Amino acid sequence: MVWNGVHFNLNTIIPWYVILIWTVLYFALLAWAWRPKEGRPFGNFKTIDFVYIALIAALLIVYNFFISPLIPKVGTVTTYFYYPIIGETFLVMLAAALVGKPGSAGLTMVIYTLLADIIHYGFGGEPSGLFMRLHHTPQ
Repeated sequence: MVWNGVHFNLNTIIPWYVILIWTVLYFALLAWAWRPKEGRPFGNFKTIDFVYIALIAALLIVYNFFISPLIPKVGTVTTYFYYPIIGETFLVMLAAALVGKPGSAGLTMVIYTLLADIIHYGFGGEPSGLFMRLHHTPQ
């Protein structure tokens, strides 16, 4: 299967229906956690929570694209730790700790993924297909 120039291997160890069940379960739990409460569309989330999530997602971009590539030039930390994942995990846990509501870490990672696609691929089409070539017109 090929989509947007990316080859997908559908014959993997985990069957597709297991992935589908986990995805549906995740979004069902997220919809339950974000159910409208007290007339607000995102449940208990307040504006300051979205500000924290957006700031941490922006810090994740800065760490992943600018700080993380500089770390091996400073020392031999790569021998002992896989520093990109440690830094990203720390920042996502920081967002979850600051917000303290269900779905805050997932929302942080969704915003991080959208920003990373914009920075890395631009709007010209990317493998994740999150923006699906917004300004490209076929000829």
